[in-house]
Amino acid sequence: MSEVRIQGVTLPQRRGFAWSVAGILAAALVLRVLHVWQLRDTPMFAWLLGDAREYDAWARQIAAGDWLGQGVFYQAPLYPYFLGMLYAVFGDDLATARIAQALLGAFSCVLLALAGARFFSRRVGLIAGAILALYAPAIFYDGLIQKTVLSTFFLCLVLWLSSGDPGAAGKGRWVGAGAALGGMVLARENALPLAAAVVAWLGIQRDAPISRRLVWGGLFLAGLMAVLMPVGIRNLLVGGDFYLTTSQFGPNFYIGNNENATGLYAAIGRRGDPGDERWDATALAQDALGRELTPREVSAYWTDQALAYITSRPGHWLRLLGKKVVFLLNAREPADTEDLYSYADASTVLRGTQRLFHFGTLLPLAVLGAYMTWPRRRRLGLLYLLLGTYAATVVVFYVFGRYRFPLVPILVLFASAGLVEAPRLWRASAPGRLAVASGLLIASVVLCNITVFDPDRMKAQTYINLGAAFKSRGRIDEAIFQYRRAEALDPQNPAIFYNIGNALVTRGDHEAAIVQYRRALELQPDMAELHNNMAMAYKELGDLGAAASQFEKALELDSTYAPAHYNLGVVLQEQGDAHGAMRHFEKAASLRPRSYESVTAIAWVLAVHPSSDLRNAGRAIRLAEHAAELTQFRRPEVLDVLAAAYAAAGRFDEAVETAERAAALASSQGKRPLAATIRGRLALYARGRPYAEPLPATD
Repeated sequence: MSEVRIQGVTLPQRRGFAWSVAGILAAALVLRVLHVWQLRDTPMFAWLLGDAREYDAWARQIAAGDWLGQGVFYQAPLYPYFLGMLYAVFGDDLATARIAQALLGAFSCVLLALAGARFFSRRVGLIAGAILALYAPAIFYDGLIQKTVLSTFFLCLVLWLSSGDPGAAGKGRWVGAGAALGGMVLARENALPLAAAVVAWLGIQRDAPISRRLVWGGLFLAGLMAVLMPVGIRNLLVGGDFYLTTSQFGPNFYIGNNENATGLYAAIGRRGDPGDERWDATALAQDALGRELTPREVSAYWTDQALAYITSRPGHWLRLLGKKVVFLLNAREPADTEDLYSYADASTVLRGTQRLFHFGTLLPLAVLGAYMTWPRRRRLGLLYLLLGTYAATVVVFYVFGRYRFPLVPILVLFASAGLVEAPRLWRASAPGRLAVASGLLIASVVLCNITVFDPDRMKAQTYINLGAAFKSRGRIDEAIFQYRRAEALDPQNPAIFYNIGNALVTRGDHEAAIVQYRRALELQPDMAELHNNMAMAYKELGDLGAAASQFEKALELDSTYAPAHYNLGVVLQEQGDAHGAMRHFEKAASLRPRSYESVTAIAWVLAVHPSSDLRNAGRAIRLAEHAAELTQFRRPEVLDVLAAAYAAAGRFDEAVETAERAAALASSQGKRPLAATIRGRLALYARGRPYAEPLPATD
């Protein structure tokens, strides 16, 4: 059979390579679809956790026609828009979305195979595509309602478009590479520094004149900005600030760099829910500075806080960086909301593939490959720059599995090269090089397989998150079942008993909740929130003395814990200590000036207390109007206080009008007892009489 050669490669060889790539595509797709199918009856399939829940809600809004949204983007926008388009076309079916992601993940394997063929050889490319197809974390992340699938796809596209001889690449390829990186940045904001890595690599291509290098770099940046600039303009027009991506740099930088940072994710504020991230970061910054802040000012505030820590404690910060490097290189997939290991319990695909390829096998092979191909470093310089740049962006912030995952495609390329080159090194009989390669391989195996993360603890956290999801839907028994699963894996975790207690409170079983809170306090006695919640349980049982004692313990641990100040104020008011109540209400309001509860409580005492040394109708009106503005006049209990304040000042027409509005609002929100109470006070205002009573219990 005659052979037709194309650029030194025979046509049969090209066809063989194409068929092999097709096989990789098919295998990757089958594994991912099978994994999704095996999860179909598990709670993880239908119950979205953390960011996934927020992405789903955002996507539903987009599918319903809200394409612009509100404010500057805080979360990376591309994935919600991708999901929203799927919902708009196929309906909001999670199974369909996961299958679409499986297809996208499979094509990532193809792109990586093509990139490997250009950077190294067709053999290396095929091995790289096969490794990514079989790589357990890739299968796991491709099946999540998460943005990792997009960042992986676009990175593999960047690698393919930028591989090979820069001069041989047409102008369209460099524009495409820039656009592909733009897509990655809109899915993973910390990928933006990769643009500098690409431009730097183009700049050092000495085989080409400067004019050509400038053209390549210009085309690449043009493609990048063609994708990012519309987002920046949208942010400016809708949110009032120009951001090419999102405004969460400052909060994320602070999360990874502060006195109490662990190297992993820990939410700003106390709630730790992704839906509250932006609110908490904004509210805390505004409370600290005492004024309204733009998104840019919020980001700047948290950036300044992080830099203040770094400059004041450089030694502590360097140790923290070292800790993050260890996390970055560890074999385990550090989880944030969902973990690979609990999913593997339900997926034979994950259980099987994670025994073959995981980060603990990938990284040592990549180290070997990087050493073996070092003589070709000029040709492969882009891979080194991309790898180092992205690793630095992770360490500068914080580490978890899907955050570091964009390192994987590049590591896979080096690992594949290592597998191809190792036999050649062995046959070459070069003892020196063989000793160095063996030493690097052994050292990296030992380093990245040090026990840092306990899979059982990560599984327990996933079950805790599942429990919280069930609790949020009012399915308390199922929530407690998930918490008990977590307890079996991590019995020394106080968060488990804390959450069980909270679930029991929701069910109205306050005595049982106190038992769980006590168990949690035995494990973590310095947790102010625990004392606060136990106090609330005592309050519901009518034991105001025990409640006050627990609130005081919470404040001994954290004197800045505004909810405990407010709650203690409520208890003291019910005990008849109005002056003591006011002290704590004032303190809570000073700590959280944008929190309406404390402001409302102060206004109520000032408006209705029978003692003249506390009553101050003018201040009561000012505070109640401020609270109404904070709540956009949508909370009937706040309008009730405002009406009482107007009545205390003798402004009965305004009191009647405001009370009528409050009663109607309470009825529309299903708060019938509150509506009836407000109507009772309304009758007084209509007769020209103010209301005077102690602070009512909050709902």
